[in-house]
Amino acid sequence: MNLSLAGRSAIVTGAGHGFGRAISKAFAEAGAMVWACDLNTAGLEETKKQCGKACEVRTLDVSDRAAVTAFVAEAAGGAAIDVLVNNAGGVRGQVGRPIEEISGIV
Repeated sequence: MNLSLAGRSAIVTGAGHGFGRAISKAFAEAGAMVWACDLNTAGLEETKKQCGKACEVRTLDVSDRAAVTAFVAEAAGGAAIDVLVNNAGGVRGQVGRPIEEISGIV
């Protein structure tokens, strides 16, 4: 599929690694201006490197309503946001580990 997002803007939460980084990179490569956020500042720096000039990154806790409001206002810059990818998640304090090591998973 050939998808063009030229002239579009996107916000991607949880963009410091994994799916969020991959989505941010794909959107940037498709021409979108990407606003990527995460709690993981070091991870966001890597996301920025991979996405290049078409990406702005901000360290952000999406549970902080005022911070999210300010971030969205900055990203929008008075215009509309075309795409929102709500990828932030997990459990606070959870340490990443393989799914096979998590109890309760069959």
